[in-house]
Amino acid sequence: MSSQLDSMRNHGDVGERRLAVILESRAESANVAESLIDELSQGRYGEKQRHEIVLAVREAMANAILHGNRFDVRKRVYLTAELDELGMRVSVRDEGEGCEPERVPDPLASHNILRDSGRGMLLMRACMDEVIWRRPASGGTEVIMTKYFAQLPAVPCSTPK
Repeated sequence: MSSQLDSMRNHGDVGERRLAVILESRAESANVAESLIDELSQGRYGEKQRHEIVLAVREAMANAILHGNRFDVRKRVYLTAELDELGMRVSVRDEGEGCEPERVPDPLASHNILRDSGRGMLLMRACMDEVIWRRPASGGTEVIMTKYFAQLPAVPCSTPK
């Protein structure tokens, strides 16, 4: 995997605050994505938040590779991430037929509990602060996930006397 990771770094912009790589539709690419995102988040998030971010990215990559590109080696997965003053935004885009998240069965419904798949979207929503799915003009599906550095504290309201 380390040679694939080095190869991906050479093809992407792995700066201190931005990442953009193109990955193959192979299961190993989820490991590469997880390592890159973990590296980018180090020193900026606590251990729990970093775990949540890499879990969400792993699920997004698995969906892109399996459900989007259907392991078609001619299709790619596009991973971008950017840090700003509020947090990290990660995008995973495939070249598949497209997905309609509202049509994905509820994994918590009693008749879906024992299914082998179907929990990825639920996990992404649970781990990240914002998750948006969209269908780009170029085709496929893109999931954009945001993890803020910290929740802003509530400002107490004062009433004039």
